[in-house]
Amino acid sequence: MTTMATRTTGRRRAWTIGIAAAAIALALGVTAWQFRPPPDGLAEARRAYAHGDWDRAAEAARRLLVDGPAADRKALQLYARASIRRGRDDVGNAVYRDRLGPRGMDAEDYYLVGLSMARLGRTDTAIQLWEKGAAIEGVESTELLEALARQSLASGRLEAADRWARRLARLPGAEVKGWLLSGEARDRLDDPTGAAEALDRGLGSAAADSTHGDPAELARYRRLLARCRLRLGQPAHAREALRQILGSGAAADDGEARWLASRAALQQDRIDEATSELRQAGSYRRDHPLVPEPSPFVGSGRCVECHSEITRSYAATRHAHSFHRGDDLAALPVPEGPLPDPTAPGVTVAIRRVGRRIEADTHAKDQVLKAVVAYAFGTPERYVTMIGRDEAGEFRGLRLSYYHSTHGSGWDRTAGDAGNSDPREPIRGRPIDVRDGVVRCLVCHVTRPRDFRDPPPSDAGPEANDRAIGCERCHGPGGNHLAAVAAGLADPAIAVARAAAWPARTLDAQCSECHTVDLRPAIREAPDDPRFVRSPGLTLTFSRCYTESQGRLSCLSCHDPHRVAEASAAHHDDRCLSCHSGGRTGAASANPTPGIAMARPCPVRPASGCIACHMPKVPVTELHTTLTDHFIRVHRPKPARNP
Repeated sequence: MTTMATRTTGRRRAWTIGIAAAAIALALGVTAWQFRPPPDGLAEARRAYAHGDWDRAAEAARRLLVDGPAADRKALQLYARASIRRGRDDVGNAVYRDRLGPRGMDAEDYYLVGLSMARLGRTDTAIQLWEKGAAIEGVESTELLEALARQSLASGRLEAADRWARRLARLPGAEVKGWLLSGEARDRLDDPTGAAEALDRGLGSAAADSTHGDPAELARYRRLLARCRLRLGQPAHAREALRQILGSGAAADDGEARWLASRAALQQDRIDEATSELRQAGSYRRDHPLVPEPSPFVGSGRCVECHSEITRSYAATRHAHSFHRGDDLAALPVPEGPLPDPTAPGVTVAIRRVGRRIEADTHAKDQVLKAVVAYAFGTPERYVTMIGRDEAGEFRGLRLSYYHSTHGSGWDRTAGDAGNSDPREPIRGRPIDVRDGVVRCLVCHVTRPRDFRDPPPSDAGPEANDRAIGCERCHGPGGNHLAAVAAGLADPAIAVARAAAWPARTLDAQCSECHTVDLRPAIREAPDDPRFVRSPGLTLTFSRCYTESQGRLSCLSCHDPHRVAEASAAHHDDRCLSCHSGGRTGAASANPTPGIAMARPCPVRPASGCIACHMPKVPVTELHTTLTDHFIRVHRPKPARNP
């Protein structure tokens, strides 16, 4: 009995202890649950941000700022980042500006603030911010470098674009984008060899990872690679670049790829195939008349064989004599002795021939600053500016230029140099920009500027022997043209072959590349400002004659670029009267815009004096000459200002 009672008591005690332990455990669990710290809000916001959930990240960071200390910099930073990511630039910028400031900003912060500036149209500010982010050591941002490369491309900063793109290509996972962007930059720098090498690397990476990249974008770069290979005279490589496009179902709709394939077949002398591919290209060439032929250059000397008369007449024009180098410098005028600088007392400049070259010595007190002339631009019967290299090898426009006018000739301050206000170099002449080894001025004075890189390129073609602006500067490379003519093809395979049939905008785009020397936004703001008379390529387009010509009036309506410019006012009056004669339509032989209903005659002088009144000569003091105002309009006297 005693034993049984004892066992029963033990079981009850164990049961009681078990229940008590369970109760205690439950109580402890409840207490632990009640007093467990809240989830880490910053970690939650970071996880959402890392997964691209910008809305959730911004909301989580906002709650932290409302419920916690407002000075939490990490939460503020995350909130600003997520805000810009979700398009709330005003909110994100306000946080960066008013709460965070520049202290502690890293590459991603610079990228995002720059992104918001770019979306606001402030691209220069965006680039400056991204460059600051890129300068931070130890951190490489794929987004930032890609943005820098793309915006630099869009802004025409091609050397910088190439530099950023190649740095991008070094980052894991960004090789394709980096090399393709580099290839695009090198192509626009007129470097088909460098472009082809970069594009090959990018497209090779893309082929290794077939899931990478947008197919349409990759096709665009394959077409660009084919162009570069054709420019280098490598048609087999061009066909290989086009293979994936031409082998796909979309090839039937890709007129550009078919056109490029026709050029590859032409360079390989496969004429039937070239004809077939060209037929399948449809209207591509007609729709893109200014696209240069993807072809090697041949030099103007080859043009003489078939176009002897027109090349002889062109040889007498200023275009053909606007550039001087080497032995050509010997024919340029030089002063008989040292000249006083007209705006720097006590400074003299001696420009003299030394053997087969021209040297310039600037004497200022006990200094002698030397330069050797590398190039000269202009024509001696009007104006010549020389570009020299100083002791450090930097290119500079000489302070003094030669001018010749009806009032005499002489030497004076170089046009544009008067704006050189750098107090450290008041007498040395303005430094000349060099892009990828090419002096800026060369762009409008030679057939192909890249042939004159510094140091000299090893791949300069026959066009480098052109005297100045050769045929291929406007018509494009002629290699494909020679092949097409030899094969008897109806397609001449050269740009600007039938220019008279093109719309005015197409033609004028060609001329305005060099005949617009001022900044286009400034000209548009004040097109009648006399200082913009040097930019007729743009000011002409503001005139009613141009805008109401139904897209027919162009530079070629009055100027033949293959002949010496006609200076007679009577000749140009006839051009005007061929439209403003009051008739219904003009004679095809005289009317520069045939088929246009004729404009009414001038009510003041209906038969003469058009140019003197509506396109007057404007004095250009720094050039010691006058230039014609191509903004055709009624010139009304401006009201006198009150004293």
